[in-house]
Amino acid sequence: MNTRTSKIIYWTGAILTSLWFGTSGFFELSHNKLVWDITQQLGYPAHFIYILGVAKLSGVAVLLMIAFVMVSVTYSQFRKLFPADYRITTTGKRDILFSQSFGSDSNRK
Repeated sequence: MNTRTSKIIYWTGAILTSLWFGTSGFFELSHNKLVWDITQQLGYPAHFIYILGVAKLSGVAVLLMIAFVMVSVTYSQFRKLFPADYRITTTGKRDILFSQSFGSDSNRK
């Protein structure tokens, strides 16, 4: 399995989970009659439904925030470890010039 396939699987799962829990949390906080009736038939008190709704929406926010932060931090750390400069050559091609000292402390800021 390559990186692209892994990312597609991860983001599909994260989005579907976020939609599922986000919708459920919204309906619990908006006092949807069907959701409240089912939850109370299961024996849970009314105040627990609000707590559950807030917890679900908070979980969705954390799940998506961690995913975006993880991607941006990974990219910035990669660029610190492996800096590259771009230049246009006389033939019109774009060359990538990697630093001579890969990952050394002299290139880090």
